Amino acid sequence: MIKNIILEGFPCFAVDAGLNNLEAINHIYGPNGSGKTTISEFLTTLSPEGNQAVHWEGDPDTIRVYNRNYARSVFARPEGEEPGVFLLGEDSAETLKKIDDLTEKQNELNEKLANYKADHTNTADELETEKKALQEKIWERLDSIPDVLRQKMPKTKGNKRKCLEEALRVASEPYNPQDGTFDSLEKMANDLNQMSETESAISTFPGPPSAFRNAQGFYSLLSKPIVGSADVPLSALVNSLSNSDWVREGIDYLNDQHNTNNICPFCQQEVSEELKSKIESLFDATYRNAIAAIQSFRPILDSAHQEITAYEREHVGKLARFAPVDHVTLVFENIKSAIRQLQSSLTQKLASPSTPIAPAMITDKYDALDRLVTEANLDISNLNDRWQNSEKEWERIQTQSWKFFVNERLKDLIDSFNHSEERLNKKLAGLSGKINRLDSDLTEISNNLKDLHSRSTSSQRTIDLINSLLEDARFRSFKLCSASGNSDGYKLVRPNGNLVDIESLSEGERTFITFLYFYHSLFSVKQDDETDHIVAVIDDPISSLDSEIMFVVSWLIRRLIEQVKEGTHDRVKQLIILTHNRRFHNELCVQYRNQNPKNVAFYRIRKLSPSPNRIQGPEKRNPIRNSYQELWDEVAIAKSSPHRVKPWLPNVLRRILETYFVDLVGLQNLNYLGEDLPLEEQVMHKALIAWTNTGSHSIIEADDYLPESENTDLWLELFKNVFYKEANGAHKYHYDMMMARTENNGKS
Repeated sequence: MIKNIILEGFPCFAVDAGLNNLEAINHIYGPNGSGKTTISEFLTTLSPEGNQAVHWEGDPDTIRVYNRNYARSVFARPEGEEPGVFLLGEDSAETLKKIDDLTEKQNELNEKLANYKADHTNTADELETEKKALQEKIWERLDSIPDVLRQKMPKTKGNKRKCLEEALRVASEPYNPQDGTFDSLEKMANDLNQMSETESAISTFPGPPSAFRNAQGFYSLLSKPIVGSADVPLSALVNSLSNSDWVREGIDYLNDQHNTNNICPFCQQEVSEELKSKIESLFDATYRNAIAAIQSFRPILDSAHQEITAYEREHVGKLARFAPVDHVTLVFENIKSAIRQLQSSLTQKLASPSTPIAPAMITDKYDALDRLVTEANLDISNLNDRWQNSEKEWERIQTQSWKFFVNERLKDLIDSFNHSEERLNKKLAGLSGKINRLDSDLTEISNNLKDLHSRSTSSQRTIDLINSLLEDARFRSFKLCSASGNSDGYKLVRPNGNLVDIESLSEGERTFITFLYFYHSLFSVKQDDETDHIVAVIDDPISSLDSEIMFVVSWLIRRLIEQVKEGTHDRVKQLIILTHNRRFHNELCVQYRNQNPKNVAFYRIRKLSPSPNRIQGPEKRNPIRNSYQELWDEVAIAKSSPHRVKPWLPNVLRRILETYFVDLVGLQNLNYLGEDLPLEEQVMHKALIAWTNTGSHSIIEADDYLPESENTDLWLELFKNVFYKEANGAHKYHYDMMMARTENNGKS
């Protein structure tokens, strides 16, 4: 069924003109030249694929149009023949029963199919709603992705649906949590970005200084006591007293240049040369060499401290890119602290050579630095390799970023959606299966019906029906008969059997026979190129018809309207009727009087030349009334707004009075009104008649004519009294009835 027809682009209609919210029955009233034939011709040429200007409710249906062009084309062929209208034959009772049963089953299956399709659509909509909700939630969680990664991740900018599709795709792939986290991937991305800025590979770190890595001699000197020679007799006494360092220090005092008398620093007695010589011999060359060896390590330790400090200063910042800065700082501080400890131990040993010292080993501190540098160089090597293949590396970072995001940040959302999707997809699959099976069953039924129709249809029934109507309407100069050259076709013949030239028929005859042919075609069985249902369009079918034939056409269309409105017509599911004839329009709508009929819509085309025409509607009540009714509408308008100037009122009142009292009641003219009234009231009635005559031919005929509101009230009251008091009030009911109809129609 057609729901909307957009008329934008047609020269006679305004830009926003259209027939909207069409119903099963649609009445369109408009004057000649307002665009009715434009609408019907547009629908005639509408392709099976449809048109963007026509919006359907459901699938498109076959459209059949009756208009003046149709009337001119039917029976206009040289041989005068037309294809037959196939109706079921009268002698096919058993076949008809089968057709009825199959048709009933077809209707049941079509109803089931419609329900399944609606359920399928609703389920698909529910799934789409779930997707949109997931889509929004995923979009909100994109903020959890580090910027450096999100900038490189595809499908995370602009298009929410593509982002959703990518997330669902990634969720279906295997995932290894060890492949990377946002932290590790962010570091890799930053490294690649930094290398991209320098456009060069990163150099590795040189080997760190290791001056004391294997200084076993130094540790050995510190750990051994350095004492005097054992060959000197005094050595036993010195060793037993453990005062070698005290004695050695005393020699320095004894040999001081100011101690000319060789005074002992301990007992303050003069020391003989022999004793002095024996004491000095305790500390021979071996002792002195050991002390010198220890002293030689002092500059080495100083140099080691300077080297490690310089290495730290140069490389600590770069090393911090590959290891935590606290760890890097601690490694260097441990080495420097160990060197300072060795320096302190050296000073301590020189102060007390005989005391063994066991300082902490520095090797493990250098080993920690070696590991730090080795690991950093390995990272640099890997990074340089990635930089050389940066395009592939970015692809890997992007892939792993998506996987981490989906599996670590979206898992709860996607698991919930997958559960709903699985349930809805199962339902959709079940409905699709049912729809496919019903389609198959309906195709089989349709084929069976075609076969039954082919064995039980005939054009003769239509010939008999049309000829019967022609006879009843006293069209006896021609009739239909079967065509000789076209199996089951029609032709127009004279009573003597001669072929009728369609051009020889009067306009009324031609209109009537072509309409009957069109009307019965709406009841024909479905043809191969047609849909099950039909949209019938009827455009002014009463051209050149006399009143009697117009009533026949009106009756046929009213019968069609009732069937379509109630849904009992086998083929026609929607009817669009266009006319310019007010009487014909109201004949069709007589069944709706004072009603808001179900499944019926009314439209009116307003001709606004030279401006484009506009369409009013849809309305639920018939807006078109006959001329007499509309005159009473004007009376109601005048009565409801007494302060408005109404120069047209005299002419309206005169036409009502003439139509009713002269044409219907039988008075010779309006001057006879009020003859039975008392004299004083007759004067007022005569004044009313004079006033109506004054304004009956033009709006204002004299310079001294000035309509005033109080005069209007007076004339309306006198107008009412004509009906209430003429013939002792015999006409008051007509006045009340017409005013009530006007009020019911919403005019007053």
